[in-house]
Amino acid sequence: MEEKKTYEVIGTVTISTEEYRDLIYDKFSAEADKDRYMRSGWEKDSQINELKKQVETLSCELNKYKSFIKKNCRVDSEDSIALFLNMGE
Repeated sequence: MEEKKTYEVIGTVTISTEEYRDLIYDKFSAEADKDRYMRSGWEKDSQINELKKQVETLSCELNKYKSFIKKNCRVDSEDSIALFLNMGE
């Protein structure tokens, strides 16, 4: 919340109602733009966190598959299994 401001009156300024309306409109437009920008940043952070979780899960699964293949697959050539296991790295 905004805190209440107190002003010292030194002089006066006269502006038209149209200029005053433009100032008020610009203020609220700037606040709305800031809110949209912040909201998009939060959404991007949320997406990044979700993708990091997916990468972690998929990496774990991949390591399980690699381990399984190393233990259980019989291949004529050790070079071919090493090549297969290192494809994603």
